[in-house]
Amino acid sequence: MLLAGVHSALAVMGPRYIITPDTQLKQQLEFTLTTTPERDDTLIVRIDIPKQGKLKDLGGMQMELSDDRSTLLLSPLATTTHDGAVTASFQIARYLVNVCYINLFVVVDPRYSICYSVSLKSYMPDKA
Repeated sequence: MLLAGVHSALAVMGPRYIITPDTQLKQQLEFTLTTTPERDDTLIVRIDIPKQGKLKDLGGMQMELSDDRSTLLLSPLATTTHDGAVTASFQIARYLVNVCYINLFVVVDPRYSICYSVSLKSYMPDKA
């Protein structure tokens, strides 16, 4: 158990790409992001990633709240898997949409990962 922790601590984070609907197409990333408004001015956010494509070696997901100055929150997202497809969801206050990213970590090799940071505000119909 201790060795596993040491191994992951030695992993190198590769590049981070900010993902919008346009860059999702350019990067050829297959996922579906949906938002469902709730009555209390919050949203349910859901991301579905199929078992094939560039994201098939997904090593984890994380919700990030950050502004131009600093990171406000990093939180791992619980995922479910069904027939190889991965799903995560969370609830967020609508006023935080502009600073919210869903980080998708893709393992290139055991010591190197790429981060695709999905900008939630760019997927909102009204650009909230």
